[in-house]
Amino acid sequence: MSGRLTAVVGRWEPSGRWARSSWRATFPRRSRAGLVGVLVLMLAVGGTRPAAAAPARQPGPSPLCEASGWQTVVTGSGAVPIWALAVDAERDVALAGGPQVADDTDYTLYRGTLRSLTWQPVADTRPMPVSSVAMAVGPGRRIWAAGVGANGTAYSSIDEGRSFDVVDADPAFEGALSVVMAGSVDGVAAAITRAVPQLPVVLRWYGGAWTPLGDLSEVLKAGNRLLWAVAMGSDARAWLAPDRRGLWSLDGLAGTWFPVGDTSLAESTVTEITIDPRNPQHLFIGLGPSYTYPDDDLYPRGLRQSVDGGQTWLPATLTGAPAVPAIALNHDGSVVYATAWGDGLWRSTDGGFDFVHLPGPPSPFVRQLELVVPPGSTPASCELLYAGTSGGLYVRNLARGGDHSVYLPAIARDW
Repeated sequence: MSGRLTAVVGRWEPSGRWARSSWRATFPRRSRAGLVGVLVLMLAVGGTRPAAAAPARQPGPSPLCEASGWQTVVTGSGAVPIWALAVDAERDVALAGGPQVADDTDYTLYRGTLRSLTWQPVADTRPMPVSSVAMAVGPGRRIWAAGVGANGTAYSSIDEGRSFDVVDADPAFEGALSVVMAGSVDGVAAAITRAVPQLPVVLRWYGGAWTPLGDLSEVLKAGNRLLWAVAMGSDARAWLAPDRRGLWSLDGLAGTWFPVGDTSLAESTVTEITIDPRNPQHLFIGLGPSYTYPDDDLYPRGLRQSVDGGQTWLPATLTGAPAVPAIALNHDGSVVYATAWGDGLWRSTDGGFDFVHLPGPPSPFVRQLELVVPPGSTPASCELLYAGTSGGLYVRNLARGGDHSVYLPAIARDW
């Protein structure tokens, strides 16, 4: 998968109310909009130390491929909400993160493999809440995590996520309300939302230091202070999603950010950016409610895609969804999975033009999707779909079953 964005500064509750979140607490606020979180973990390129050698892969297909139906991944003593999720088939590593659910001793980041249902806590990031995850491509990838709040900083791992070290962090991380990250062979990007009166910033880690990524002056002209998503493609192009300002692009990772798309997109809030790893000109974006104007019921909704690098956009699909927080593509991009906040999981078998609602128990709070072919398998024999929900983490082999029907498990609605 390409870099995935998901900042969480609030959430859509079952009652239809907006609840605003800090790094540890939740405060109610009137609205029907919502969803997102406060910090990001990610696999990315960068750093000055050489990456640790990957461990030897275990032979044979993953045992997870043999089971039918959904399986529960154990990430703690209970049903830990999953705000962050990333998997890497090449290195056979997976990470999931969530909020603190009890006290300051809680683990919030867990590491596993594509062969196991029991993941181990990562002690170095305790008690740092983790709310979004993305994978990068290229050799020498690190795993990155960003902490928020008064002690906000950046963390990095060079041993496949087994341990983390604090790296030199820009002062912008201190007191951050939210951080979203994305990575590519050109480094790591971090979009940071800060408390008023401070303005948001976008930084890039490359060559051992954080530096500004592009000129944000045009983005900030309307007084926008929330950055929902950032992404980096393999073509030295970056993407940014400010609240209710549509989608912005930066060519060559330098210069001034500029808007892309038509008028309707310019007035949208983009909450998810997915770049097809096979073609950086092929983009999917999820739309959602505005945090700045949470009581606006007329905001643009659904999922949109562009096949020409954002110059033109196809009409929206999934327009009934209050928000689209996660999008996943299968191995060749022919099948698209998307979550509709409050309306479960949807699938398109024609590349994202027409979607059908997948059967099974309702699962309105699916935050994260990752689709991967594990080592030792082929797409025809095993394609694992991981679903991070407010009630835990689940996985299913989509290749078992004639119609690839997906049944998400029932999950707790009080999160």
